[in-house]
Amino acid sequence: MRTYASFLLNDLLPLVGHGQNKLTLPTPHDGEFTVPVNSSRLECLHRNHSCVTCGKEGALWLLQSHTTEHPHLNLYAVQPMHGEDDELILMTQDHRVPRSRGGKTTQDNLQTMCSYCNNKKGSSSQEEFLLNKELSKEHVVSGKNTRIQRYCPPAMFTRSSLFHGK
Repeated sequence: MRTYASFLLNDLLPLVGHGQNKLTLPTPHDGEFTVPVNSSRLECLHRNHSCVTCGKEGALWLLQSHTTEHPHLNLYAVQPMHGEDDELILMTQDHRVPRSRGGKTTQDNLQTMCSYCNNKKGSSSQEEFLLNKELSKEHVVSGKNTRIQRYCPPAMFTRSSLFHGK
């Protein structure tokens, strides 16, 4: 994934997810890019930029693209690491009732989740996921399961690694 530019949450939040269809954004080395800003994903992130499960807050917009596609905006939570570079966690749009179970892509069925919680939830409904998470916590607390369960594993990349990929 190539990263062209970064923007703080509040610099773009009022401009994405509703109103205008496209936004022209400057980059330090590649000129300007016009990107769509009215998708259901961006509307969901505009409405709530925190993970509904773990509470991680999106704080950094990155203008990114895969090698052959036009750049788009992604929102990331920034998690400080002790004595290391910051960890970046992608914020995603999740379906409360999964599409595989007949859930629709409508704003009342969409919620914001960090990529780790969303991957852990999989095709469960939000209610099933939260129930399973609570049961896992009870097992750890009661001593029935001594293995610590972590819902947010380390990120795949850090802030300093972003601008090196082409």
